[in-house]
Amino acid sequence: MHGVAGRWRFAGVAVLAVLLVTTISLVSNSGARAGAPAAPPPNFKVAFIGDLGIGANAEAVLQLILDEGADMVLHQGDLGYGNETDPQTAIDWDAMVTGVLGADFPYFASIGNHDLGNWSTYQQLLLDRLALVSGASCTGNYGVAAACTYQGLFFILSGIGTDPLGPDNAAHLSYIASELAADDSLWRICSWHKIQTAMQVGLKPNEVGWGAYENCRQEGAIIATGHEHSYSRTRTLGNMSTQAGSPLWPDGNTLHVGGGETFAFVSGLAGKSIRNQDRCLPATPPYGCNGEWAAIYTSNQGANYGALFIEFHVDGDPRKASGYFKDIDDNIIDSFTVYADAPSKLPDPGDTDGDGCSDQRENTTDETIGGRRDFENPWDFYDTNGDGIIDLSNDIFFVIQHYAPTGTEPEYDVAFDRGPSTGPNAWNMTAPDGVIDLTNDILGVIVQYLHDCS
Repeated sequence: MHGVAGRWRFAGVAVLAVLLVTTISLVSNSGARAGAPAAPPPNFKVAFIGDLGIGANAEAVLQLILDEGADMVLHQGDLGYGNETDPQTAIDWDAMVTGVLGADFPYFASIGNHDLGNWSTYQQLLLDRLALVSGASCTGNYGVAAACTYQGLFFILSGIGTDPLGPDNAAHLSYIASELAADDSLWRICSWHKIQTAMQVGLKPNEVGWGAYENCRQEGAIIATGHEHSYSRTRTLGNMSTQAGSPLWPDGNTLHVGGGETFAFVSGLAGKSIRNQDRCLPATPPYGCNGEWAAIYTSNQGANYGALFIEFHVDGDPRKASGYFKDIDDNIIDSFTVYADAPSKLPDPGDTDGDGCSDQRENTTDETIGGRRDFENPWDFYDTNGDGIIDLSNDIFFVIQHYAPTGTEPEYDVAFDRGPSTGPNAWNMTAPDGVIDLTNDILGVIVQYLHDCS
């Protein structure tokens, strides 16, 4: 800058920068996290069940759900059984649920094959219940092709393989893919009743097709199913059709969803019956097949009725969840942890984009250590001098010194230029756009104050 006017302009921008840095520092210290995707509140617990029926076993599972302090139920089909064309069966099932959990308990369900003859009654009862749940929203054909949100959790209630019968139904595949693509929630769930043979340990045939499984895996959605009357849970998988595990997440009890990886489970022990293990023997770990199973609970293992619980947003971390399967005798059969982080491309300290933040750092949930960034974007860590930390005396003032709002000023230097953010966070910036201005570049570096990858 030249002359008195230039010095005053620099001074004014610098003073504004100091004030903004101070404000952002105070906000950061308060624990604010702007731009975070929708996520459930702390310790939000969901019970997953399938194949319930009406009777003492089913009531015991519902009581377990109540006793465990679950905040909602996600039911993967086959509700009441009994006379499957008599509306009274559905009415009796709903009365049983209400008798244990209450009329306004958040209870969501997908259609099962034993619900088809009574589905109009079941669906209306579930819609009546939905209307009583504050903050819950479902669009589409409830229980068949519906997208729902509740307390920051996004879930699809699908009838793929059931209504209509047959695998890889084009309308279902299109719906699942489009709804997942349109959603940016941190935790997403695909819930349906039927399964593929390789996605259970009984004798069920291929009834869903791999398209839905792969759509949900690619979008990082947990896959919740029922139909087989047992419990089984996979490790983290990078391909559902081949059951290929994730090389970055090999531990069967530490799971990952996102970046083309997820896990699937069958939770079909809600009360109707208990079946044996026919596939992937032996009945004790390590199990057979492709090593995809982390937990199996069937009559071979002395199974009892129970439910799977997943508690989201645990230990103060919205991207962390804890799961466990518990039976009605209070035995915990399986326990695991899930992380909803993007996968690293390179092991630490590998830095794919060369911006000074390792892939591992950029995939964490804490932006102050370089997290919530794209490990393939070299522009989202505004470190201008390469010391690994964005501070006031070097980076912020360096950008201010090169203030060039038209790009024609002699102070312009491409090394201090960034393009606009593409979101979801202000620091997710892009390639240089030819100007160094206040609203994009100076504020863009200021919001990264004290972000540290050193």
